[in-house]
Amino acid sequence: MTIRKSVPLVAGLFLLVAAACSSNKGPADQAIKSAQAAYDAAKGDGLKYAPEKAHSVEATLSAAKTSFDNGKYDAALSEANSVLPAVNDMTAAASAKKDELTRTWKELSNGVPKMVEAIQSRVNHIAKSKALPEGIDSTVFEGARSGLADLTRMWSDATAAYQSGNIPTAVATAVIVKDQAVRIMSSLGMQIPIAAAD
Repeated sequence: MTIRKSVPLVAGLFLLVAAACSSNKGPADQAIKSAQAAYDAAKGDGLKYAPEKAHSVEATLSAAKTSFDNGKYDAALSEANSVLPAVNDMTAAASAKKDELTRTWKELSNGVPKMVEAIQSRVNHIAKSKALPEGIDSTVFEGARSGLADLTRMWSDATAAYQSGNIPTAVATAVIVKDQAVRIMSSLGMQIPIAAAD
């Protein structure tokens, strides 16, 4: 008699649990959509300036969607609700990195072109001389001259990247130009700017 009464009781508990889980289906679905929208609005700068945090948000979103598809609505809701704070954190990190790179670009754009101009002037002066300066042979001079052409091209690439909004690429290219300019100036016996020597 006891066994017969327990069967409906277990079945009733199962239905209550199922109902409780399914009751979060709507909220979980809405939370996932809201989380996706928040990430979509911020992912441009996020992927560019804080890629690790952006990929972490993507992983959490993916987990929420997987939980939802598997009927684990409580888990899906919890995972989706954790996305917005993560998006805010990503946005703050991306903004800080963007500001940092922008400052770096301004410093480089103030100094690097002057270095390239100085190298150009030195190369022109040596080219007009009847003899190469002491300590500079033809190999060094030709290397400097060809390197100067590379510097000019790469600086144009860096400027174009910055103007198109690709600040990370602009800064990375500008740093390469600065480092190569330092090597060329050193090979030509030129004084290297203190800021560029860092």
